[in-house]
Amino acid sequence: MIFKNCQFHNITEPEQCEFGGGYLLPRYPREVRASLSERGRLVALESTGGEIRFVCDSQNIRLFLSTMDNDNGELRVYRGDYIHSTHGLQRGVINTIHLTPPERFNEIQPQHLTRRMFSPNLWRIQFDRYCALFHGIDVFGHKLRAPLAEEKPKLRWLAYGSSITHSHINGYPQQAAWRLKVDVLNKGLSGSCHCEKKVAHFLAEKSEWDFATLELGINMRGKYSTDEFKSRADYLVKTLKNKHPKKPIGIITIFPNLWDTPLQESSESIRQKEYNEVLRAITADYHDQNLFLIEGKDILTEFTGLAFDLLHPSIIGHTIMGENLARILREKISFLE
Repeated sequence: MIFKNCQFHNITEPEQCEFGGGYLLPRYPREVRASLSERGRLVALESTGGEIRFVCDSQNIRLFLSTMDNDNGELRVYRGDYIHSTHGLQRGVINTIHLTPPERFNEIQPQHLTRRMFSPNLWRIQFDRYCALFHGIDVFGHKLRAPLAEEKPKLRWLAYGSSITHSHINGYPQQAAWRLKVDVLNKGLSGSCHCEKKVAHFLAEKSEWDFATLELGINMRGKYSTDEFKSRADYLVKTLKNKHPKKPIGIITIFPNLWDTPLQESSESIRQKEYNEVLRAITADYHDQNLFLIEGKDILTEFTGLAFDLLHPSIIGHTIMGENLARILREKISFLE
């Protein structure tokens, strides 16, 4: 999405905010958000993993940003692949972020500013887990432009799933994307990954992704029967496959958690096993090498990679997951490095 001569990565379209001004930076469009659960409508607004990207030779740049729902929300600034600075956004006020180019970039031979994923001339403003608002950018009369194709990764990965996928800017999608040298479009929905039809069509209609992963099940166990889960998961997969028959899609079973080995069986633990069998069956029914199963236990291979709730991964857990998923995707998808 190009807006105000900047690229807004992982943001559907900046929306004028009627409450206090600025532009909301959501990951899902308004009409899709309106079809989600109450929690889904909230978390779909979050700008997690979104970036404002631009190239400008000004020695002084001011960004004006705010957040609706998180005090001290982390904002990371990169020049290319290099971390430049970290800032905390205060809720309810317009924060001014003043940027100056890294002086030491001029003290090294240009060929040694090696590019892993991004051109070292590219500014990247990365949002963590909150609803961000953009109020403007001042480059003091200098030229401002969005990045060219050759200044950013060639490949884009669509990641849909629960809070574990939604995560944060240290989450497994970011970790795996760095290892694979790809851009990730994080469409995780914390606590509300319910495979709604409008979500399926929105993800299918997005044409800029090259491969996708679908982490399904954990958010639906307590509310949906196994038959309803099967119907929704199958509809999601079918919708994506019909629109993108040649693009690789990985279906991820539920990651290890306390309901794998509870002291006593419960409806959630039983349903978790049934859901995983549904995902295995959906994948097998296609007989298509571009649709493949990834077992959650092969991604989170260390149970102590979970936090104390025995459900969500710790930072170490996300690192393990990113390493393992990157390796698996390389094995499954021929065009990945």
